Amino acid sequence: MPSTVTRNEQTARQLHLHRACYPVWYPEPRGIESHQWQTDVSIVLHTSENKWVLTRPDFCQQVDNRIRYGLRVGLKLSLIQPGSTIVAVQGWKGGLGHTNTMRILSVPGDPADLELQPLVGV
Repeated sequence: MPSTVTRNEQTARQLHLHRACYPVWYPEPRGIESHQWQTDVSIVLHTSENKWVLTRPDFCQQVDNRIRYGLRVGLKLSLIQPGSTIVAVQGWKGGLGHTNTMRILSVPGDPADLELQPLVGV
């Protein structure tokens, strides 16, 4: 069964009613105002194989925490099992047409691997 992790309660309700998707409401605060989440996140440049790469450590950590939270809920509700393979899809900003990241993950068996990590710079 597809599942979606969202901070927006209305989105969770609508997904459940109209998209045959199990919604997971993520109650953790962003740490910044909702209108700032894309523009005021610190950007760090580093080299990787002689290429400059833009990274946003706190944004990446927030995404990872949402995935961990969704996995914990999925395990608790027996929607997934440890060792299962899942696909996590996410976008770089809200709205249609901004999905640009897909990860294929194995559900960890150790609950410590699903603990939310503290955010850096928030």
